Amino acid sequence: MSSRFIFDYHLSYVLIFIRILFECEVQANKTTSGVLFVPVSTGIKVRNTKPVSTISSDSEIHFNRKSNEYRIVCYYYAVDAWYRSERGFFVPEDIDPLLCTHLHYAYGFINPATLSLEPEDKWAEIDNKFYERVMSLKEINPKLKVILAVGGWTDNTSSKFSAMVTQQSDRRTFIDNAIPFLELHGFDGLDIAWFFPVCWHGECSYDIRYHHFLSDHQSDLLNFGSFLREIKNAFDQRESPLLLSATVSGDTMIARRCYDFAALALLDYINVMAFDYVAHWNHMTGHQAPIYQQPGTSPENNVNASINLYLRKGIPRWKLLVGIPAFGRSFTLTNPISHEPQSAAEGPGIKGKFTRAEGLLAFYEICDLVGRDGWRMEKDNESNFYAFSGDQWVSFDHPLTALTKAEYVSAHQLGGVMIWDIDRDDFIGTCFGKKFPLLTAINSILVDNDFNHDPRDFSSSSS
Repeated sequence: MSSRFIFDYHLSYVLIFIRILFECEVQANKTTSGVLFVPVSTGIKVRNTKPVSTISSDSEIHFNRKSNEYRIVCYYYAVDAWYRSERGFFVPEDIDPLLCTHLHYAYGFINPATLSLEPEDKWAEIDNKFYERVMSLKEINPKLKVILAVGGWTDNTSSKFSAMVTQQSDRRTFIDNAIPFLELHGFDGLDIAWFFPVCWHGECSYDIRYHHFLSDHQSDLLNFGSFLREIKNAFDQRESPLLLSATVSGDTMIARRCYDFAALALLDYINVMAFDYVAHWNHMTGHQAPIYQQPGTSPENNVNASINLYLRKGIPRWKLLVGIPAFGRSFTLTNPISHEPQSAAEGPGIKGKFTRAEGLLAFYEICDLVGRDGWRMEKDNESNFYAFSGDQWVSFDHPLTALTKAEYVSAHQLGGVMIWDIDRDDFIGTCFGKKFPLLTAINSILVDNDFNHDPRDFSSSSS
């Protein structure tokens, strides 16, 4: 196998043809009745082959993958989604378990005093039986694995994880408490979502004099590695072994500084957050999750660079999952007339109507802005999409983007994808007349289950 990580055009011929048909149907379906969510710029172009850095020999193992071996991990922000209003209200019964192989329930709460796992919101998860209702999805898809995720953005702004993993005795206490909690509630495993050991809050200062990064938490690297080895060993010893995964940063600088890659390689799979390469804190617009380097950006700020780093560090390719965002990063433009990528931005975009967070819009909110509020949408020849109106600008993944990324996963025989998160995909089906268009696109490439959707289904939506 070539040491170059190059796209396999033989796999792509059929997909390119489907895309051309998609574009034709987009034009044919333009009507005044119903809402359309279609690109302004038309015409899919075959992108150039992009050579990248060589990868380690351990990652070059070639094997034949059956399509049903891909993992499709669906992150589910259970409590947050429950408290959203109207269009954003999402409960376990809204999940289509046939579109996911693994459902990551976010998040469990780590009690720092007792080092035990607890429900994040007892009223939702125990009194309103969210745990039970999620487990009942296995009646529809008996193969579904339901994983409890711990950590997330809130816990990554505190010292909780660092304190827990410092002492071997504390690590042991957490592991001994976690196993009965998971088994009591029927979870199939645990996802460790500690994004930034060492570089707390995602910040690492670089000392240009001595050419190294500065951190007061360097011990996190070894301690976190020890924790992963110990909990993996404990999980494997159960009569019914529990799964262990980690959700890690796609930022290559942070990853190099934060992770014990040998320990990560022992896990069942790894979710790479291959997004947020550009956001409002950069004060410049850009595609937040491109596969390849974009003009005027760092060669490290793309999916391909992230995946190659983990491969070079010895992570088996079949354990790597590419994170796909079901949200967009939004910006407030400095000058509304300048609305191309790399335009100056003075800050985050306005809050979404339902998600209510500055600088972030759910995919279904973007659908509404384009289809109903007249935002203009553009894309490039690699299916990177953005939309704008006045001084507001958003970068996001469209179903065509999800298709392209699923092709990338298939061509390079990676482990699958992780969608972040299922409750921000269009779960009602107003964008294209079909529910979960992003997940549908992913499944149409990676899952061999007589899936009867194709990209042409993404041409229009019902009003």
